[in-house]
Amino acid sequence: MLTCAFQTVVLSCVALFVGTVYPVRADEQPADSVEMLAHARKLEHLGAASTAPFLLQAEIKAAFDKKEIPGSYKLFWWSPNRWQESMVLGDFRRMRDGVTGGYWQLRSWDYQPPMIFDLEKLLDIRSLLEVRSGETFRKVRMRKIAEMSLPCVEIDYHSAIARELCFDAATGLLVHAESPGTTRPSSERTVFDYSEAISISTNQFPSILRLHRGKDFSIEVSVGRLQLVSEIQPPPPMSGSEQFEFWRSCQDMTPAILETTVKPQFPDALRRTHGQGTVLLYARIEADGTISHIKTLQSASPILERVAREAVEQWRYKPASCQGTPVKVETVIETQFSGE
Repeated sequence: MLTCAFQTVVLSCVALFVGTVYPVRADEQPADSVEMLAHARKLEHLGAASTAPFLLQAEIKAAFDKKEIPGSYKLFWWSPNRWQESMVLGDFRRMRDGVTGGYWQLRSWDYQPPMIFDLEKLLDIRSLLEVRSGETFRKVRMRKIAEMSLPCVEIDYHSAIARELCFDAATGLLVHAESPGTTRPSSERTVFDYSEAISISTNQFPSILRLHRGKDFSIEVSVGRLQLVSEIQPPPPMSGSEQFEFWRSCQDMTPAILETTVKPQFPDALRRTHGQGTVLLYARIEADGTISHIKTLQSASPILERVAREAVEQWRYKPASCQGTPVKVETVIETQFSGE
């Protein structure tokens, strides 16, 4: 239901040194790590096929650059093939109507802003707990976080830490997760915190969900209502409306993989003057692996924006897929320029 992706390109003369890591291979995974992740996935996966119909309502408070952005979230869930989700954050509004094979979507903007990708990641606890192809994880180690000693598991991707997951020793629920920033030395980590779990049927879900990155960016979701709604019947699908666009999706979607990149050509004029900055682009990765619907979200200069777009337009992906069928997805691509 919640699908997102981020890609980062770094153009810099800064050397990075990474310590040697020894991840546990998939066929040698320690039982305690396997059991810890499996237990949390089972407890916190509200959208499992066996889950009874439920309603989740929450208030959202986001803060960015000293600006507060209010919002709300609502999810009616009847089954993996029938659900309705609405999301509001500031001026952005999105409605998804889940049906067999995907969902019909209507939103107020023709693109999805980066904050919504972050909000999706915060809400989609199951995705944080999934170990994907190419990922390995290490043995459980204890960490002290907010004066609590928590068992934690580091998940690696190609010998680099992809994220760290920490659990409540008593309940087995995910309570803290950290995802490193990009490969820039100054990048800030994305931190997820979950607390005050609510029980519903055989599952549990946090009532407070927080994400923060540095001092100036945060999202807090406060769940005000989570209850079974077996008496409420699902409405007819919204497929008849021309305003809605269909997006194919599934719970076990295989993410898109970047296969061919074209390096942006750093303008000589800016290189001589140590020009630098970040260009942030929204794009769709189509079912054939090409890039489309590029939109500039942030740019240090018109020149950097132009060369970044020209390069990204030529990128090619192995597309995301559902049960082997290629599907389109959305992504945010960050290109960093440094003239050092």
